[in-house]
Amino acid sequence: MTTKEQGDEAPRWRGDERTLPNIPAEARWALIEAEQNSRLKKVLMVPVFAELATDRTPEDLIRFLEEHPDQYDLPDHVMDRLAAEAARKDRPADDPVVFTLLSLPDSVDSAFWTVIAVGPPQARALRPGGFTRGRPIAVKTGKLSKTPVMGIIDDSIGFLHHRFRRLDGLSRFQHLWLMHSDTLAGNPGPVSGPPVLFGVELTKGDIDTRLTSGRSEMALYRQVNSGIFGAASRHGTAFHAGHGSHVLDLACGATATEAMAEVPILGVQLSPNSIGETSGSLLDPDIVRGLDWIITRALQMPGRFPLIINLSLGALAGPQDGTSLVERWIRSEITRYHHFSGKAPIRIVVAYGNAWRARLVAEADLKPGESVTLDWCLLPDDATKSVLELRCAKGRGGQIDLDLSPPDGAAPLSRPLFRNAPLVDRYITPRGIAAEVSDAIEAGFDTALVTVAPTVRFDLRPLGPAGRWNVRLTNTGQKTEHLILKVQRDDTPGGYRRNGRQSWLDHPAASGFEPATRAYSLPAATGPVTRRGSEVSYAGLMHPSAYFVGAARPDPRAQNGRLPAHYASEGSLPNPAAATVSALGDQGEALRGLRAAGNLTGSTARLSGSSMAAPQIARRLLGLAMNGNLAAQPVPNTPHDPAEIALVLGTAPAPVADAQLGKGTVVA
Repeated sequence: MTTKEQGDEAPRWRGDERTLPNIPAEARWALIEAEQNSRLKKVLMVPVFAELATDRTPEDLIRFLEEHPDQYDLPDHVMDRLAAEAARKDRPADDPVVFTLLSLPDSVDSAFWTVIAVGPPQARALRPGGFTRGRPIAVKTGKLSKTPVMGIIDDSIGFLHHRFRRLDGLSRFQHLWLMHSDTLAGNPGPVSGPPVLFGVELTKGDIDTRLTSGRSEMALYRQVNSGIFGAASRHGTAFHAGHGSHVLDLACGATATEAMAEVPILGVQLSPNSIGETSGSLLDPDIVRGLDWIITRALQMPGRFPLIINLSLGALAGPQDGTSLVERWIRSEITRYHHFSGKAPIRIVVAYGNAWRARLVAEADLKPGESVTLDWCLLPDDATKSVLELRCAKGRGGQIDLDLSPPDGAAPLSRPLFRNAPLVDRYITPRGIAAEVSDAIEAGFDTALVTVAPTVRFDLRPLGPAGRWNVRLTNTGQKTEHLILKVQRDDTPGGYRRNGRQSWLDHPAASGFEPATRAYSLPAATGPVTRRGSEVSYAGLMHPSAYFVGAARPDPRAQNGRLPAHYASEGSLPNPAAATVSALGDQGEALRGLRAAGNLTGSTARLSGSSMAAPQIARRLLGLAMNGNLAAQPVPNTPHDPAEIALVLGTAPAPVADAQLGKGTVVA
């Protein structure tokens, strides 16, 4: 090879026209990855999360979709939702119609909607025969039932476990969606639920048939898992412990004679691919579709009843200002349920996060001419992409220069942080695109994303350089600018093949000695790396019907006998700036975690984290509903009802919320 040829192949930055400019940065990177997969390329579709255009009606949208079945597809429950919206005549101007659909990548934009977000591409063949509708949805009337319904969106749900059965031995599950982001591998057994496009929907009858079949639970799980997911995907219920089984038991598990055994369940088990890649590019779209489905199925059930939904999963980073996809969707679903249920109460309970010590956030106030320099550290065995988010005040990004140096010695990229132009800068290697710097459109910030390809591959696709990416930000303007850097979540949950490895931020002022861990890991107050802002990415939502739950641990040396768990995330938002309330995530220093159900009847497991704290609050809310003490709280951007918080806690709430523990801790 000649010297010239070697130079041509050396890694380098190159400005490039954005491919498919209507695809946001996160989804575009997933599309780049998928287009290099020959199996997916021919059947590529993308999930679109959209808001109906102000000059269009739901009837217009339904007609448009039915006229273009070759470009769009959507699950039946979404068509049920749109049909209900079409029949509604009293919609307030501040309550837009939001919906999900599948689109060909070049058909994302339309005059009929405004795109909120686009999910990663998925292998989906267009369904012949057009769209179908299930049961209609109308505004409910009648007396509010004291028997609430429990909704759960999680992973590995042991739906046959005896803790989720009624006194007659049959299932409490009314519907269960087992998501899968690919085509079905075979025959999962009896499935009578309507088509959902992603995996299968099991009805109560389907689960009862399995429970009365005389076959072992393991054999039944094996048939379901092999028929839906095939051999390549993880089979969550094939293991001793399941995150969803454990969470659901803490939330509403019961023996057959307990009052809680009368509470019906609506469940969504997320796709193994979404759980295994936790940055949010896969997880958030599935969570949104799960919320959409649970609300629709709840509204199609007879009667008026309180609905409690537990969400003990979450991504990190994001704007956290109430404008992200999940935050907008939660707010919309609360409003929808309130309207169509005849003002029945709904609560959505979210785990606040476990990333306090992960070193994922940095902040700096730069005066004119000042700079801040950090290292973004990527591990060499990360089989998933890594993403760093850079933010400053809206309209101020052009005043900030970014200098980004890869760890492999290539020349750095120098550019304004935000250019508001249809361009991306790509790091090109002999294998292809290894990294990308792009602008993201957000309502409250000027935002740029740095996306790096996996640092290890099992094929010939491009590799991202592992090591320390040097990030230097300089204020070239005339005013002091506040900068925020956040690393997206990129770890792998327990029990999954280790693909993601969490990257982190480093700085000389972030290595103080920490007595609790006896390690040099304590960020100094004067340095940019901080533990504030480590909460779940949805925590910017301010709504009295949404609870964000932190994790506590017992400590007899503390004034009230408990302290934040060693991992409990800390809020930093101007409002809200903290968890709503908290519950124990561990039973002690020497007894980590909480014991609850495993996947098989009779089995138990011990798991730890805010994921285990959240369902304890969900259980408290179910109890309030069963006693007639839960009222509708429909107005967003208002504080929680202090009387309800007191009932949840069993004591008077603190006057000022702790950034990690909120207004108080449930201990029993």
